[in-house]
Amino acid sequence: MRRGTSLALGTMPVMHLAAEPLAAAARRRLWRAVLPELDAQAETLALRYTMDPAAAELIAQDVRSIAALDGRPIDLESVADGVRARAHAHLTPGLDVV
Repeated sequence: MRRGTSLALGTMPVMHLAAEPLAAAARRRLWRAVLPELDAQAETLALRYTMDPAAAELIAQDVRSIAALDGRPIDLESVADGVRARAHAHLTPGLDVV
């Protein structure tokens, strides 16, 4: 959200915190940490997916679960599928992720 684009209502104090995006090297480390199975593709993942660490961890969990269920290896395509599924889930009204 851009600074100044919303009105804070209520009686609790409100503080603006600026969060800068992760640098390329940090994104590579992030993907190596959450998906060590794709260590050799960490550079590609870092370029394609600039997301916060919590989202990357959730996607890694999704990818591992689906790979285990399907009996297939984890690859770049499965990560792309996981990213699309999570993005679609957040955009679908009435869908609850459990």
